[in-house]
Amino acid sequence: MDKQMDKQTKLFTIAGTALSPEGRERFCVSNDKVHVRAYKLRFHGCTAVELEQLPEPMTLEQAKAWIHSQRAERAAAAAAAAKKADFVARMAAARAAKKAAAAD
Repeated sequence: MDKQMDKQTKLFTIAGTALSPEGRERFCVSNDKVHVRAYKLRFHGCTAVELEQLPEPMTLEQAKAWIHSQRAERAAAAAAAAKKADFVARMAAARAAKKAAAAD
C-alpha cells in the first residue's frame, strides 16, 4: 500500500505508452532519460514505445492527463492536415480538368 501511495505522489519527468509482450498497452512513467527508458522497455519485449519528456515534473495522474491531451491535439492536427491535403488535391484535379476542357 505504501508503494502505491508513493507512486501517486511522486513526480515524474518522462511519460508515455508501450505495448507489452502480452499485447496490452501500458502507461509508463520514469525519471530516467527518454532513450534509456525506451531501450529498457524494448529490451523487455515491449513494442510501440512512445515516450515523451514532460514539460515539468508531474504526478502520475497529471502525466496521464498531459499525454492524453497531447495525443488528442496531434490527432486533430493530423486530421486537419489530411483534410487540407485532400482539398488541395481536389482543386488541382479540377484545375487540370478545366485546363483540358479549354484546350479541346
